[in-house]
Amino acid sequence: MATETIVLISMGITAVCYPFYLVFMMRRRERRNTTDEAAIIKRDGCSTVATLRKVSCFRPADINDPHARDRYSTYKTIYEYVVDGIAYRKKYYFREYDMRGKSSTPPVQLTMYYLPDNPKKVFTENQIAARSVRKIGGFTAVLFPLLFMLLLAFVGLALFGCNNATASHDAGTLENGAPASALPGAEPGAEPGAEPGPGAAVTVGTMITEDFLPMWVAEQEGIFTQEGLHVELMTFQSAQELSTALVAGEIDMAMTDPMVAAALTQGGCEVTMEWVTLGETAQQGRFGIMASPESGVRSLEDLAGKPIGVGSNTILEYVMDKLMEQAGIPAEEVLKEEIRKIPVRYEMMAGNQVSAAALPASLLYLGEQTGMVLVADDTQGANLSQSVMVVRRDFAAADAADAGAADAGASSSADQGVAAAAADASVLDRIRKSWDKAVALLDADPSAYRALLVEKASLPELAAESYPVSSYPLAKRPTNEMIDPILAWMLEKGYLDTALGYDSSTGAFTR
Repeated sequence: MATETIVLISMGITAVCYPFYLVFMMRRRERRNTTDEAAIIKRDGCSTVATLRKVSCFRPADINDPHARDRYSTYKTIYEYVVDGIAYRKKYYFREYDMRGKSSTPPVQLTMYYLPDNPKKVFTENQIAARSVRKIGGFTAVLFPLLFMLLLAFVGLALFGCNNATASHDAGTLENGAPASALPGAEPGAEPGAEPGPGAAVTVGTMITEDFLPMWVAEQEGIFTQEGLHVELMTFQSAQELSTALVAGEIDMAMTDPMVAAALTQGGCEVTMEWVTLGETAQQGRFGIMASPESGVRSLEDLAGKPIGVGSNTILEYVMDKLMEQAGIPAEEVLKEEIRKIPVRYEMMAGNQVSAAALPASLLYLGEQTGMVLVADDTQGANLSQSVMVVRRDFAAADAADAGAADAGASSSADQGVAAAAADASVLDRIRKSWDKAVALLDADPSAYRALLVEKASLPELAAESYPVSSYPLAKRPTNEMIDPILAWMLEKGYLDTALGYDSSTGAFTR
């Protein structure tokens, strides 16, 4: 392709894109009046704090999917603020991608700016900061498109040059006809351009929760690399998405709860529970029930016959049932309102739209800091809740077979160093060892990893500086005392079609 042709193509693409670019810039300029007005209000006006009064969700990912209700993309909110004794309400829409890195739900409070003579017209801090608009000058109108055209031409010439250079090669030879393995330092039989492998690869999924902290520590401190592993850690927004990825084979392991593990196994995706990630003792991994001060709820007895926000077939529902049972509340008086997305559940509880909510530790702590009422939690008495690391049984079987082959090869070798390395060839064993090393680091200095916990678990700002870093157990399989009551509860609730047993020696469920 001639240079002139590439330049002409670049000019054509620029000419086609230019009208759309001008329309875009003009629309940005039209918003300048609104921007100026917002800036004036912030500079000369007053401010007030608005409180979230109502939140609802819509636009599910798939309206025909019964689980879509926990994957909403947009939140419709109503905030209330008071000026000179008069209450006003303002409607806002929040999209999840606008809140990544901060929170998965709208904030409880917002600072709003207004002019004293018109308190109905308000702007938030984010609205003012986001509306920074420049006038369309010579650079944006002319020079920028010209530079864009030159960039297209440069890229086209570069690609054309690369194609010409590679066309003179055979796929496996150098320019002089020598094999690629003849390059200095190349390994015999190596493919051209091949890079050394990163180690045994495994993908581990989790929801955004503190239970997974040792894995994030192992990643940050390079422990996986020290163990010869390439571990990819993936986070998911809901238990349904995590389970779907495990069933599809997109991940090999997952941090979840025993209910999900049992349901996956009964559904045909067999997993084993390899170790308890949090909940070896009752003090590890707090779950509880919380209510707003306006609800009038102060004890579990006050909740008899009142709806409690919770997600069905979850560790939180199990803990809630057991706490109510211990308080002597009859099962028929334990009412539940299905609210699968935990942050939405918290907001509805804080806004007194539901009598109480079953919540994990981080949101219980946030509620305590903001005046909510902790009705009960599971840190006293029987150890009710655990989170577990599960692995697909087909992955575990393949890993065991690979480790056995490596052991056999090492034992026949005269090199004792090779035998020592192969003796710990199992990927699962090395991940367990990585977990234990990370737990040791956390035990030695928990505060050193507070910032990592805040970042990865998306803890609220109010909890960032003082939230207690939990102690974590070493990698040991859950006991029958932990799992058997959960399986009995699932069968009673109808979450299991047939009874499942549990073998604590292998971590597997039995039929």
